[in-house]
Amino acid sequence: MSKVILDMSMSLDGFIAKANNDDGGLHHWVFGGTHPLEAGGITFQLTSENSAKVFGDFVERVGAFIVGRKSLIAGSEEPFFQLPTFVLTHSERQSDDKRITFVTDGIESALEQAQAIANGKAIYIGGGADVAQQYLRAGLIDELHINLVPVIFGEGLRLFDNLSDNTIKLQKLSVIEGDDVTHIQYRMVN
Repeated sequence: MSKVILDMSMSLDGFIAKANNDDGGLHHWVFGGTHPLEAGGITFQLTSENSAKVFGDFVERVGAFIVGRKSLIAGSEEPFFQLPTFVLTHSERQSDDKRITFVTDGIESALEQAQAIANGKAIYIGGGADVAQQYLRAGLIDELHINLVPVIFGEGLRLFDNLSDNTIKLQKLSVIEGDDVTHIQYRMVN
């Protein structure tokens, strides 16, 4: 069975976007450097060799994405990395691109569909705080990957809101320093 990985870039104070939904430079480590890496028809410019390795490992592991509707729109309604992309939404909808599937019957259904098509590769929960929070509350995440950017927003879209009263325990897998980002990977502990 595929691992389910929540992967997010986050400010030091826990935000994944500013109040106006701008990323506030949280993804500069992927686009603002001089270390090229091609994936899904796009050449990314990572800011360090360490970040290029982390991003390259991510690209090699991913088999499918689960995202929210707003994340798909932010990505120009293209499948993430040209891979199967399952979009959680409340509205019935079809896509002209067969790699995009709109899912209206919940997070478990999206995960089952992604598992069936990922060929044993990882399923990445790639966006929207609400989507991430739903999977965290349901206990369906195997690993949490945080790309921690040294910036403080003070307000915005917080990743770890609305998680209920349950404590989520994590075990550190790795910490890798990049330029203006620290890549921290955790395994969820039951």
